[in-house]
Amino acid sequence: MGAVGGVEDDAAVSCPVWCERDHDGVHYEDLVHHSRAHFVQGASGDWSDGAILARSLAFVMHLERPVGTTETWVNLAEEEGLWQVRLDVATASKLLVALRQVLNLL
Repeated sequence: MGAVGGVEDDAAVSCPVWCERDHDGVHYEDLVHHSRAHFVQGASGDWSDGAILARSLAFVMHLERPVGTTETWVNLAEEEGLWQVRLDVATASKLLVALRQVLNLL
């Protein structure tokens, strides 16, 4: 197998077990390992005139890792929107712990 987008063979063929992407081209998407997407329907709240107004929101979340690296990122984005954040796995894990602690207050 040849190099993928200038990335050496060993790095290009060693996909993580969660990668669902074919790496057969030189487009940006071919240079990133990408897991299956997970979708979450929910609501977010915006302050308006002293009250919180709920709005429907759909998130999509997946793992990403640039080909040839070992850094894995959690990508969380609005399904239809501009909002997006990438967190390294350590930060995402800390956020999960904190979220559980906050929800346990209920």
